Amino acid sequence: RRLAVQNPKTYEPKLASALVNAGNTYLYEKKYTDAENAFTEALRLQTRLVETDSALYEPDLANLLNSLASCYIYQNKLDRGEEMLARSIAIRRRLAAQNPALYDYYLAISLSNMGVLLCNRKELERSKPFYEESIDIHRRLVAANPTMHAPDLATQLLHLGSVYIDLGEPQRAVPYFEEALDI
Repeated sequence: RRLAVQNPKTYEPKLASALVNAGNTYLYEKKYTDAENAFTEALRLQTRLVETDSALYEPDLANLLNSLASCYIYQNKLDRGEEMLARSIAIRRRLAAQNPALYDYYLAISLSNMGVLLCNRKELERSKPFYEESIDIHRRLVAANPTMHAPDLATQLLHLGSVYIDLGEPQRAVPYFEEALDI
């Protein structure tokens, strides 16, 4: 922090990265308040960095927003988690539109996380489009690299199938479960 004050251009990106790493460590240790504090401080820095060079820092901001959303979800602060995921999804959509090979996977993760959050809030109908889009992306990714992406596709199919079960529509769940089983 001291170095970032003395030379922000050089050290603020490093401080933001260190704060994200600390936040993820706290998250792993279930120290949610510490994680939230680290992520929030990193968010202030990342936001400022994006204003100076969005192409360089926006991917890191999207990752941070996703991590902060997870922190909020673990604390049952679902409204804040949804807000962070919505921001992450917006950034990742722009990035994936420019470079799908690099960013589609990360967009699919954020979409799936939003689906999970909405299911946790019992907003099953709202969760479906997020899972559906994540599945579409994963299908494209599987076409390019089945070994790496097939397990993620199966997970998304199971998520969406479970949504239909919870909605009392088991007949709509069956194709998703069968496709997952085939994988």
